[in-house]
Amino acid sequence: MNNGDYRACCHSEPGIPSDKNLAVPVNFIKDPVKEVWNNNYYRQLRLDLINGVQNPTCSKCWQMESNGEFSFRQKSISNISEERYNSFVDDAVKNNGALSTMPDKLLQIKIGNLCNLKCIMCNQASSSLIQKEVDDWKKHGEKLPTWLQWIDDWEIDWTGFDESTDLENLYQNLKDALLNVEELQFVGGEPLVNPMVPILLENLINENAADRIKIYFITNLTKLTDKMVNSLLQFKTVTISTSWDHVNPEKFRFIRYPASYEQFRNNIDKLLANEKINPVVSFTVNIFNIFDIEQIIDEFEKISQTRNRYIINMQYVENPTYFSIRYLEPEQKKQVIDLIEKYLEKTKNYKVWLDNPSFYEMIKSIKQMLETPNVVDFRGKYILNDNNTSFDFVVKERTRVLQMYDKIRGTNYKTLFPFIKDYE
Repeated sequence: MNNGDYRACCHSEPGIPSDKNLAVPVNFIKDPVKEVWNNNYYRQLRLDLINGVQNPTCSKCWQMESNGEFSFRQKSISNISEERYNSFVDDAVKNNGALSTMPDKLLQIKIGNLCNLKCIMCNQASSSLIQKEVDDWKKHGEKLPTWLQWIDDWEIDWTGFDESTDLENLYQNLKDALLNVEELQFVGGEPLVNPMVPILLENLINENAADRIKIYFITNLTKLTDKMVNSLLQFKTVTISTSWDHVNPEKFRFIRYPASYEQFRNNIDKLLANEKINPVVSFTVNIFNIFDIEQIIDEFEKISQTRNRYIINMQYVENPTYFSIRYLEPEQKKQVIDLIEKYLEKTKNYKVWLDNPSFYEMIKSIKQMLETPNVVDFRGKYILNDNNTSFDFVVKERTRVLQMYDKIRGTNYKTLFPFIKDYE
């Protein structure tokens, strides 16, 4: 996490309890990864997963799967060989939940919330600019959007690391994982504007570790320098995952405010032209792009014709709930289901589907998602037992929040998305 707290995965709740003090989360600034990796929390999590026990750590995936949706857990399992999967299971069973090796697949470092954008579905944990908006609303005594209030309630320093951080101590604590891991992910905030990222990369290069580590960036890709590209190319492989939620410049800017679509597209084209960099498109389905999904996927298909293969990952906006397609009008849900069914039939021979079968399954699951009754938010933090997930509550909150964003950002959601019905 931003403050160094360990976390099982990016979909789980922050805060892994220490064996020494359950009230204190383990943190990689003070707790070496070799001590955390096989602590009681991780051992129990592995044993529960092996024995079919739905550990609450994985609540989001259990909820999605119970709704017939394709979860992050299922996608992760599909990306690992059966032989490797079974070797982990056998190792964990033999050692009462412990693994005899350090993390050898993936280590993700969230390096703070410094960011140059304030995306409509994001929050202050990942954007310093959203934090400024929150501070401004607080200053004027305004009620925060529900999603941002939930984040604000966490007593976590979202700003993360800076140049005063003791890098040597940090490296020592992560060393056992860095020497063993296949892939290192950087998540923000925005890694391409955070001054810590080039420092971390330079240290890995100087330690002669770069040629055996795969680098994975999750970025909005509005900032990409030749110097950064040259540093990244010294690593074993480089994958850059970027959010691409619309092909209409004005709607793109609204969703990823205040991003320039032209600048973003130029950087996408730069990546596509570099065979040494693996581009990954992260497509987030929400109320602002669901009715334009044909145009968006058609653009993805055009790109697929120019490359052997590139990956497309898809997820839904589940939080904030008011931007989820679950809260479209009933007749709009029927329109979307009809649109998706006709589109999939028309595009069944698309190369983008052949290259990305999980993307196809996610698109297909939209029907199931929209036909499933709305459910309580998996976090259970700000969703209390007061009907806060009822349709009436959520759509009223959506109207209030969109009006707040328009006022502070100078946008106009009614012009761009006239189908969104206002509720007072």
